[in-house]
Amino acid sequence: MRQICLNADTQRAPQARDRASAATGVSGRTVQTAKAIKENASDLAERVHAGKVSLHAAAKEVERRELAPIVKAQVERDRRELQELADEINPPGFDPVENADQVPSAAASALNPRDGSGCS
Repeated sequence: MRQICLNADTQRAPQARDRASAATGVSGRTVQTAKAIKENASDLAERVHAGKVSLHAAAKEVERRELAPIVKAQVERDRRELQELADEINPPGFDPVENADQVPSAAASALNPRDGSGCS
């Protein structure tokens, strides 16, 4: 009896990584990761080859390097936004110590709940 494969359309042709995998005894994904590290971070590829760092650690470092500019830009945007909000609340030159008498009493009692205001 002939076996029918229902998932024939989802099978893929063997790729170079699969052939390299068979030749080296590691998974195709490991071959693909090693190739990407070699292409994008030759310094890390050398350290992996020398046994000084694992392939997984090198892959994480490549990912960190790729994300670093994005994270830096986001931090700068957040810093500017927070500074704008702080400037709205306390205009430049505002000294909270010097202007302590301008702090509303409700805010002061929220900071000290044992002042008899009924808050616990």
